[in-house]
Amino acid sequence: MKPIFFLISVFFATANFAQTTGNANVYPSNLEENMYFTNFDAATNTIEGLHFMVLADGDNSRYVTPPFEVSIYLMPEGSSSAGDMIIVKRYPLDGIYHMGKHEFKNETIHLNETTNIGPGNYRLGIWVNSDEAFAEDRNDNATLFRTSLQIVNPTTGVAPETEKDDDWDDWDDEDDDW
Repeated sequence: MKPIFFLISVFFATANFAQTTGNANVYPSNLEENMYFTNFDAATNTIEGLHFMVLADGDNSRYVTPPFEVSIYLMPEGSSSAGDMIIVKRYPLDGIYHMGKHEFKNETIHLNETTNIGPGNYRLGIWVNSDEAFAEDRNDNATLFRTSLQIVNPTTGVAPETEKDDDWDDWDDEDDDW
């Protein structure tokens, strides 16, 4: 009889704390201290030290949103047309708790991995739930960073080369004491 009571109590405890998935309004924080980057290297088309935060409203702090995507994009300065948006990075999220947040810290984005970004001034932006994974208020899903980027070299669509550690090039048998 005791095992039955134990199983029933475990079931109710688990059911009481089980994670419930539910839609919520997700959006980027628009506070300057929550969204910035530390450097843009125009020679390598690299954004360094990218920090931003994604927030969620909701009904219950035990609920979690369905999985969704956060996109980082460039917008030509002076444009407000969604057709001019250039997605440069996508971050899949498994979901976040209602009334919670997810912070992205010290991210690096290599713009050369994206094709057809021509020279000019651009604003960096965040678009939350960009894959429209669930229904929510879309009026606050995107925002632009304050600082603009001046791209001098057009992007190639090729990832930057990584240094290869080739020990054979440095090998010199004159220094070895065999």
